[in-house]
Amino acid sequence: MQAQRILRPETVNAIVKMGPQAERIADRWAMGWKADLKQLETAGSLLPRLKEQAERESQVLADARQGGENSHLADHEILAMNDVNPAP
Repeated sequence: MQAQRILRPETVNAIVKMGPQAERIADRWAMGWKADLKQLETAGSLLPRLKEQAERESQVLADARQGGENSHLADHEILAMNDVNPAP
């Protein structure tokens, strides 16, 4: 997990408990928005923001795949089509 290199161990443990979707998002943020990720952690708003993003992405992906019409698309394509911002 890329986020392990940036975040405090207790934050990483909390992210792991949130599940694989939250871990993927944290890693994406760690790779593309390292300073923003660290700033969110320092401000104490990382975990609530991450939870919100994970719930939103999970819902959008589930809704988009219902019926199978978008099964050929990658997750990032579905999220982009639904205007889900990948950044923190």
